[in-house]
Amino acid sequence: VDYTRITPALLATGKAAREKDGVAVTVCVGGWGRGKTFAKAVATEANRTRFVDDLAAFCETHDLDGADIDWEFPKGEKEHADFALFLAALSKKLRAADRQLTVALGYTRPLPADCWQHIDRVHLMSYQPWTPQEYEPWLAGSIQRSLRLWPSTL
Repeated sequence: VDYTRITPALLATGKAAREKDGVAVTVCVGGWGRGKTFAKAVATEANRTRFVDDLAAFCETHDLDGADIDWEFPKGEKEHADFALFLAALSKKLRAADRQLTVALGYTRPLPADCWQHIDRVHLMSYQPWTPQEYEPWLAGSIQRSLRLWPSTL
């Protein structure tokens, strides 16, 4: 994982926010345009293990509360299955160190049913609609669609 954009100043800001306001500070991995890289990083057991160990070590070194995964978006059965294996392994490693695993998802994002037990929190991605309309009603609809698709245990 390339951590070069996570500067000491940024880490200090996160630490100060945790101390002052009690917020959880996590490292977010992924984002738009990194799908192919993610697919390779979780495609084999060896790659998943290296990825999980690297993330867990980064969290430990910098006293972070966990990791947020933003894979936009797995394609096909193999990538979804690899993602599920990755989430299970990462969750196990993070929870053993009393850290959390969160994921960034949009309402269109299906996850295999067995993934949900490994996720501590979902950060709902909600982008402006592609067609002209008021944002607040669109957002409310996105939330309602998400609640129908995702387990009520989150």
